[in-house]
Amino acid sequence: DNLFSPPRWLHHLTSWEVADVQWSPHAATPNWVISTSNQKALLWNLDLPSSNAIETVIHGHSRAITDINFHTTDPALLATSSIDSY
Repeated sequence: DNLFSPPRWLHHLTSWEVADVQWSPHAATPNWVISTSNQKALLWNLDLPSSNAIETVIHGHSRAITDINFHTTDPALLATSSIDSY
């Protein structure tokens, strides 16, 4: 919200690159950010301290996640795609 505030650093120890990051577009969950780490989607809660901001880890693919997106109307639904074709 403030251009002069320093960015928040969310430290995630992994050897995998982040392929995608999406901010929740919903008014009910403006504090949620989802990111990918190989076969996992990580739901970050920005209301939590940086040291334990990962609220949920979703592991539903056998290969790397290539894209993620929040549902357009339901903040509790998330879509992921992967090169495993699921």
